[in-house]
Amino acid sequence: FANICVARIDGLQARIPRPKKTSRAVEEQRWIAAVCVDAGGQWLLTRVSSGPILRKLWLPPIRMVDNGADDEATVARELLPGFLDPEEAKELTIAPSIRHSITYRRLTVVPHLFTFEKIEIPKKNGSWVVEIPGTEERPTSTLLGKLMASVEGAKEN
Repeated sequence: FANICVARIDGLQARIPRPKKTSRAVEEQRWIAAVCVDAGGQWLLTRVSSGPILRKLWLPPIRMVDNGADDEATVARELLPGFLDPEEAKELTIAPSIRHSITYRRLTVVPHLFTFEKIEIPKKNGSWVVEIPGTEERPTSTLLGKLMASVEGAKEN
């Protein structure tokens, strides 16, 4: 390309500016994930149907929160579907936070781990599944793998 570059041939390449990089401001966001796992290692996943990001992907229930304004434990319990009673959870653990980036968004996700003996979904509820993550061909995000690692670390501790 250098042999046919007009600017190089005319000796103008030092005077021709490169395009300026445009960058958006980095947007910091805090999210809460309600990770529901049963004794068999199965996770409750839902298809994200709304919000600015992660739409149509299968993840644990997740929601952005207002830093400091929302009580995160309350938000985590509100994320549980109506067919799960948070009082039936054998334990509630807050797993280590995760950093996840999506374009110009930097997410900090705090997983609240609810452990149940068995998670059962009503038959006519197509927006929820219970499975061991990675065993199905559902579209998901690398965020799910990060959540799995965080939860496993929390279980070991």
